[in-house]
This record gives sequence, C-alpha cells and structure tokens, in this order.
Amino acid sequence: MTALRKEQTRSSSNPLDVIEQIAASHDWLFERSSDSDIAVELTGHWCDYRMFVSWHPDVEALLFACAFDMRVPEKKSVTIHPLLAMINERLLVGHFDLWSDDGLPVFRHALLMRGANGVSREQLE
Repeated sequence: MTALRKEQTRSSSNPLDVIEQIAASHDWLFERSSDSDIAVELTGHWCDYRMFVSWHPDVEALLFACAFDMRVPEKKSVTIHPLLAMINERLLVGHFDLWSDDGLPVFRHALLMRGANGVSREQLE
C-alpha cells in the first residue's frame, strides 16, 4: 500500500500587499498592523468608511468588512434588521449586517482563494 501525500499549493504573494497598493494609489489612510491584517479609512459623500481586510493563509481566504460610520440607534435596530434581510436576499455576494456592540452597519464578504494562482488587482478593487 502506498502512502498518500497531501500537497499544498499556495500563492507566493500576500493579497494584502495588493490592498495596500490600491489604498496608496487612492491616497486613502491605511494601517498594516501585521502580515494578515490591514485597515483602510476613507471619507465618502454620506459617511466615512472603515474597511478591514484579513488574510487567512491556513484556509486561503480573504475576509473583508466595511463599516459605515452612521450609527443606528438601538431603538431603530428592530426595524433595520428586516430591511437588511430584504437587501441581503438580492445580493449575489457578501451580506450586510449590523454590529450589535456599536450599531454600525457593515458589509462583509469572504473571497476564497484555495486553488487559485493568486488574486488580481481588479478582483480586489
């Protein structure tokens, strides 16, 4: 009986390097706290956006969260949850949520990259 070998192929580049390049090219504020985390902040027309991207090389997944700096009062969260559910029904990828600790609306998405030969700038933009 021959032994089975499990081979792992991983992209040699960290996708957060591309996120950092995108942020720099747009003059967005960013902080790269580690090889696996980056935070990006930018000012929009209606609110400020705080994006958090985490790279998980063990499962080859890129997790993305974008918080909108527009707090929802606790008394309004009862009406917001059904609205977010209706919006999420129509989304192809990702979902909207409401962070319970601080009432911030957030968009979250995961990009699974296992078996891919890296990620393109266009995918991340």
